[in-house]
Amino acid sequence: MANPDLTLVRGNTYVFNLNLTGDYPFWIKTQPVLGTQDPYNSGVTRNGSTFGLITFVVPQDAPDTLYYASENQTNLRGTINIVNGTPGTGPGFWIQTNPGISGTV
Repeated sequence: MANPDLTLVRGNTYVFNLNLTGDYPFWIKTQPVLGTQDPYNSGVTRNGSTFGLITFVVPQDAPDTLYYASENQTNLRGTINIVNGTPGTGPGFWIQTNPGISGTV
């Protein structure tokens, strides 16, 4: 699906891996507009990049609606819905000193 709506959870970290075939800078914004205006930079690393990784650590005070948009391409934009996490709904997690080493606590 082209330009899907995204739902992100406050407090979580998301990484967008840009692999664009043209010069289409990717922005997380407060409005779905072209250009460089209205960037949302809280928790965002490398906003406006054209390649590589953009990391978004969604702040607890992030607005309910943000947007992803290309700087110069009207067909490359969509809505980001920001929601609160719901405790106790996942399969559980472990805090490890060396994550991914053995899979045990």
